[in-house]
Amino acid sequence: MKYPFLYLIIAIVLVSCSNVGDELPTFRLKSLDGEVITEQDLSGKITVINVWATWCPNCLNELDALNALEQKYRGNRSVNFLAVSDEDPAKIQAFLNRRQFNFKQIPRGTELTDAIQTKWVKTHPQHILLDRNLTVRYEYSGELDNVVETLGAEIDRLLIE
Repeated sequence: MKYPFLYLIIAIVLVSCSNVGDELPTFRLKSLDGEVITEQDLSGKITVINVWATWCPNCLNELDALNALEQKYRGNRSVNFLAVSDEDPAKIQAFLNRRQFNFKQIPRGTELTDAIQTKWVKTHPQHILLDRNLTVRYEYSGELDNVVETLGAEIDRLLIE
């Protein structure tokens, strides 16, 4: 190995970028439909969080699959689906008037996205799964292949714990 110190630094950076194992921070945000949501509203349920933006092509590529995932668990009261964006409500609503996204929409979510996004960089999209104790159990940054299969398997695993 020619540069062992460099490989060590890269490994440390990659490990420190993960939120897996972290607890969800406290927050108080308003959904697009006016509902105030706090971390306590998510407690006791599996929560899928998608950090997205209307200007993000990779986010838009995933919408149909994310809607299919939400549809798969729609009748299950033990699973929440949140879409969190830093954009303002009018921009999100204008987008949703043209394109469907079935997750509960949280505009102006910077308070939460700054806390849960990968620690060193803010990427879009980002997928985060929380267990019933509000601990991050799964995280993926970037466009996810096989959204329904990948996230569905993680949700199913958390549901039986």
